[in-house]
This record gives sequence, C-alpha cells and structure tokens, in this order.
Amino acid sequence: MNHSFKVEIATRYGMVEAVLMEHLNFWIPKNRANEVNFFDGRYWTYSSTKALAQLLSYVSPKTISRALHHLEEEGLILFGNYNKSAYDRTMWYALTDEGQAVLSGEFHLSKGKMEDPKPENQNAENVQPIPDISTDKSTDESIMTVSDDTVRRTDVQRVMEAWNSLSDCGIAPVTKISGGSKRYKSLLARIREYGIDAVLEAVGKIRESSFLQGKSGGKRQWMITFDWFVLPSNFPKVLEGNYTDKIPEASAWSGRADPAEKDEPLVGDDWFDESKAL
Repeated sequence: MNHSFKVEIATRYGMVEAVLMEHLNFWIPKNRANEVNFFDGRYWTYSSTKALAQLLSYVSPKTISRALHHLEEEGLILFGNYNKSAYDRTMWYALTDEGQAVLSGEFHLSKGKMEDPKPENQNAENVQPIPDISTDKSTDESIMTVSDDTVRRTDVQRVMEAWNSLSDCGIAPVTKISGGSKRYKSLLARIREYGIDAVLEAVGKIRESSFLQGKSGGKRQWMITFDWFVLPSNFPKVLEGNYTDKIPEASAWSGRADPAEKDEPLVGDDWFDESKAL
C-alpha cells in the first residue's frame, strides 16, 4: 500500500500531517459528489484515530491525534461531532478554506499568501490525490509517494540517530541495522507495538540512567546495548523508567543500595550475541 503527500506541505507541517491532509482531500470531495455528510455549510468525513492508525500502520494513534490537532491549530481543518448517538465519540473532520487552498496550491506556503488562480484555458498539471492506494506516475516533484517500507526505514533511521547520539554518554553506537536481521525485526516490532515516539522516548531515558550507562559503581560494570534494548522483555522496563536514577530520600540509613536490588539483565532468553544480529 502506498500513501501520497505533497512535499511542500510535509516540509511546512510534518509528514504525517501531509498524509492526513491527502486522506481528507480524498474522502471529503467524495462526500461532496454524493451530497452526504453536509453540516454547517461544509462537507465532512469521519474516522477514529484507531481506524486511521490501522490504515497508516506505521504511525501510532497518539501520533495521529497529535498531527490532527496540529492541523487544527494551523487553521487547515475543523473538528466536529455529528454522530446520531450522544455516546458516539467518533470525530468528524472538514477542510477549512485555507486548508483547501493549501492543497490546491493557491496558498503559497513559503510566502504565506494566496496566489492568483491560473486562467481556465491554461494547461495545468493536475495530480489526483489518492492517499490509500497510489498508482500515480506523475513526475511532479511537489508530490511524493511513499510506501510503508519507506516510512519504516525512516523510523529505523530516526531511532538509529537517536541511539548514536548517546555516544557522549559512552554508549556504543550502532553502525548497521540490516533489513531482515534480528535487531531490525525487533526494532520494528517495538515501533509497531508502542509507536515511534515511545521508542525515541525510551532511548532518551538511557541518559537518565547511570546503571544503563555502566556508571553505577557496581562490580559488574554492565552497559546497555542496542540489541538488548529492543528485546520485548527489556524495552518496556527502560520506557517505564525502571532504570532511571532515583533521587535518594533523607533517612537514617546511610548505606548504599544493594546492587542485587537492581533489575539487572540476565544471561538467557533476554540476551543474544550482538555480533550475530547484523
């Protein structure tokens, strides 16, 4: 499945926002043509963030919700609720005049103003937005078609860059994540399960843990590795802050905490040879 978006919109507002704009621009004109879902002077479409996340399998519901609210804050879309049941919380969406202008190219994003429409007899290249399945072969450089695999590779690159930024903490960088390798599959599984934002958050929490950095002062001096990090039994512990440095509370006990109380990784199912993961 391929999803299309305009590069100029992605550059200004974000890639997920650009994909969602094309999605809305596919369904709202359909409803206009069928004369359905017309309320308060506009045509609308509706969907839950869960349903959108199933369609955009590489994006978490939380990320989609944030992107939709970003588009609303920028004045490109409107939120509504026209459900027949008061208990139905499914959100409805409509394009604002500015949103339609941005999609049609009448609003120049770099200049922030409306452009004069082209004469009717002037030949113009029309690109039909098809957000869900794209067979468009247009050479228009303002339109980019991205497959799920491409977006997954982009997410993997983001995680890899975030991880390698930990080198200033002494964490060994990742030089390669080969498609089809155990570390690649494990990372994709964590992204699908928790979302790219949570994975990046977990990477950031390594900075808050002297234990994961091998600086806890214990005899073992173990240090986290990328392959240990992405395993299903280890990742949630990092994300939930199990290893985050705790601020000691004042008490009569002045001794140091028993290293055995740390949730240390054990050699076994939670461990594998990093050199064989590539």
